[in-house]
Amino acid sequence: MELIFPKYDVQFVSVSENMDSEQGNLDMMPINNLVNEWYARDISKKQKASVKARGNNGKRLTTKPIFGYVSDPADHSVWLIDETAAAVIRMIFDMYVSGKGLSMIARYLKDHEVPTPRVYASESAESGSPYNWSHSTLKSLLSKQEYCGDTVNFRTERVSYKCKKIKNNPPDKWVIFKDTHPAIISRETYDKAQEIIGQKRKVFEERPKLSVPMFHDVLYCADCGKKLYIMRKHGKHINSDSYVCSTSRKNKSLCTTHYIKEDELTELLTADIRFYESYLIMDETALKSNIIRYIRIRQNENTEHYSERVKQIDVRLNEIPEVRKRLFEDKLNGEITAEVFADIMTSLDDETEKLKAERSDCLLHIHSVSDDAGGAEVFLTRLKKYLHFDKLTAEMVDDLVERIDVFEAEHPNKYTKKPKIRIYYVGVGDIEGMRQ
Repeated sequence: MELIFPKYDVQFVSVSENMDSEQGNLDMMPINNLVNEWYARDISKKQKASVKARGNNGKRLTTKPIFGYVSDPADHSVWLIDETAAAVIRMIFDMYVSGKGLSMIARYLKDHEVPTPRVYASESAESGSPYNWSHSTLKSLLSKQEYCGDTVNFRTERVSYKCKKIKNNPPDKWVIFKDTHPAIISRETYDKAQEIIGQKRKVFEERPKLSVPMFHDVLYCADCGKKLYIMRKHGKHINSDSYVCSTSRKNKSLCTTHYIKEDELTELLTADIRFYESYLIMDETALKSNIIRYIRIRQNENTEHYSERVKQIDVRLNEIPEVRKRLFEDKLNGEITAEVFADIMTSLDDETEKLKAERSDCLLHIHSVSDDAGGAEVFLTRLKKYLHFDKLTAEMVDDLVERIDVFEAEHPNKYTKKPKIRIYYVGVGDIEGMRQ
């Protein structure tokens, strides 16, 4: 209210407290905020105490039954077995304790078109396939002691009343009440599954820790925007770690691989840095001037684009009230039904909210023009630290590179052609166009 709002000419009005920033009567706002903070904190403490008392007395704290159970219509606190979902649970446990891995179980469920718990509960398909079982989903189901007929409270808790983030509690903080509802699997089967999970976790923990990849935090897919996932080299026929799109790894129908080897990526980035290094040695003043000039041209183009989009949004926002008026008249004249009227009005409300949000983003881009000279100075200062470098290091990547977008190779045999990348340097962003 004191820094951000004035910067963007935002007027703050609180009707209930009779405050208006244009009238300059916000002096009591810090005190009001402090009182409100105390009230929220007090309510949070009372709610936590109530939840803790219920949980310790054996009351189930989950609002909905887990996959495999349904609520008794006569008493929602009572869980009954959902035989359709319970059959899936029994099959998962049986396959797991018989030696099948999570990948094999997930593939079997997908091949037999078994809906995931989320899809089964909502009775609607999620994005992609409704049969894409993940390792995390299977491991979560295999770890639930509720399938033995027990109630497990305090498995998770909210970080604080200010944050909606949920954290997992260690098992020693759980409160367990046995035989509170019908069991889907036997305790012997559950214990065997936990033993297998524990063995695999122990094997994983005993593996030697691998070094952090050089590009672990800067690689992104140019199409979906998600991070690239590292695939470690193994065997004699592979001589380099490589990266693929994390979206494609989870679901190939949502994005392509964007495959790139770390050696190729190192070669491309090294050549790019050496170009600016040579330019810096030859004429630092000219390099800085060209970078600043290019950034300003790029910012002007972006400002024009966002300004034009704001004009388009304003035109549409001005049209929507007239559309509503005509729609209301059509409803009164009996030309459209009440259901159609409600559907169109809802879509107009959604469109209005989206347009307003987009308009705010555009204005933020327009007003957030960066300091051209300052950004160029940051980049050049960091670049000077690595003059005449022998080879690319992780320290250089962290110091110079903000992000790298990897594009999908267009060649029919994409594994034989180096993919295109776009490098964003710290302080200046993408300045490849400066070289053209």
